[in-house]
Amino acid sequence: MIEESGLTPMTMEYACLEAGRYGVFLSLLEKKIASVGFLPECGNGFPEIFSLLYALLPHAKKREEILSRVPSLAVQVYDKRTIQDDDDRLYVYPLSLRSGADNRLDMALLYIALEYGYTNNEEDPITHLSYLLSIRDTLLPYVESGYALSPQYHDIEVEVASFLDSTSPDDLNGVLSRLQTQIEEVRTYLANIPN
Repeated sequence: MIEESGLTPMTMEYACLEAGRYGVFLSLLEKKIASVGFLPECGNGFPEIFSLLYALLPHAKKREEILSRVPSLAVQVYDKRTIQDDDDRLYVYPLSLRSGADNRLDMALLYIALEYGYTNNEEDPITHLSYLLSIRDTLLPYVESGYALSPQYHDIEVEVASFLDSTSPDDLNGVLSRLQTQIEEVRTYLANIPN
């Protein structure tokens, strides 16, 4: 189906590498968030969503919708495990007992789809989410290895740490507070939409 649509198929190798990259981003950013004394409510998805946005930052200069659309997609995934996309197709994540690993994995799948979609200039950047959901269990160890900063991700860790150092705002705590407010506004908006 992807081939027939003229889109570039995503390889398993790409998905695995990016799953690990998201894990690295999340691990390093959780430490950075804590280092400025910002303590998001436990279990509200803030570190996972913030890491997703930060990892997509290189695309934000070309794609203004990233900072407006992506928080809504991320909250849908984190809170409801579903996404209603622009074509009214519904992407449903498997419902399971909530765990840190599930939360990291589900956000990683959204990150991989968006990263690939934006990199390949696809009209709908989450087109490959169905494929990623089909290989969800395969990607979990890669996310967790990146999150644990396993030696295999050392090069990515160095790259991400350098990126964070070069892009970290002077008032990181202020940025985090503003983003937390935005995420709560998105949550309130989504909660008031009839199902």
